[in-house]
Amino acid sequence: MDMLSTNILKAGALALTLVLAGCGEDNGNGGSAGIGDRDFADFGREGDFIAGDMDAPVSIIEFASVTCSHCASFHVYTYPSLKSEMIDTGLVRYTMRALPTPPMTMARLGFMTASCVGEERYYAFIDALMRTQNAWAFNPDAATRRENLSQLARLAGLTDEEFEACTQNQEALDLVNAQEAEGQELGVTSTPTFFINGEMINGAMDWDSFEALIIPHLPAELRPEPEVEAEGDPEAPVDPEG
Repeated sequence: MDMLSTNILKAGALALTLVLAGCGEDNGNGGSAGIGDRDFADFGREGDFIAGDMDAPVSIIEFASVTCSHCASFHVYTYPSLKSEMIDTGLVRYTMRALPTPPMTMARLGFMTASCVGEERYYAFIDALMRTQNAWAFNPDAATRRENLSQLARLAGLTDEEFEACTQNQEALDLVNAQEAEGQELGVTSTPTFFINGEMINGAMDWDSFEALIIPHLPAELRPEPEVEAEGDPEAPVDPEG
């Protein structure tokens, strides 16, 4: 393995370790489009890995690819705030569904492997995949790509035999293909695409922008208080004699 791949995998290992430490506790600019009154009551169906409380008032379904650079940007820079501010506080329930992007084979293998590491470690593994895309998805050597993916799987607790079995698992592949077909049926044409209580939102964005799209879906009593500007001119000099 070349030095670059080694260093990238070390970064992924660190990310995986940091995220796993908390497991015991329970494409471009963003835009939105309505999709009518589609029923998302199937949230939490077989194949969904759920982050958050199933009774949370807001559901977020993300169609993403583990080989998509915009998805990686969202998961590295925005998802941590989503998790700490809204998922861990019971406001949002979240799941990711697969919509593979090139290289398609590696994207499918990444999702299939993630499904085998277990529910508690699933999003830690997704995080590691996102952070190390250049090593396991885009390395010019096919054998090195697969070996780097297998190393991440070992870090997540899979044996080499379990990894090989997982990448040959037809049921896991069928799930990825079914989620991809569903995304296409819903009109998803780019990743990441989010459905916030059924409202389609396209593209990665920073936390402030993403939070602003979630807040209107919260019950009024759970929405944060708007910031109130201080009265008076903040530029005016202070009179020392009152």
